[in-house]
Amino acid sequence: MPTAILALLLIAALCSAMTAGYAMAKRGHRSILHVLLYAASIAMTIYVVLDLEHPRRGLIRLDATEQILERLRESIR
Repeated sequence: MPTAILALLLIAALCSAMTAGYAMAKRGHRSILHVLLYAASIAMTIYVVLDLEHPRRGLIRLDATEQILERLRESIR
């Protein structure tokens, strides 16, 4: 993954967190549920993007696809 894409993803997460924090500061109280849901959704988004970048590690695995490609490579030889 290009570093520019990862940097833009992190910058977008920080900017949206600052905007959400600013809006909550105006109200005078914070909803802990909204804070936790927001943090979880941003963390999961970044994790999935990074996990897709490295398909041999993490939760998203492409073992079946890799086996098909290995068989194809062997049949070409």
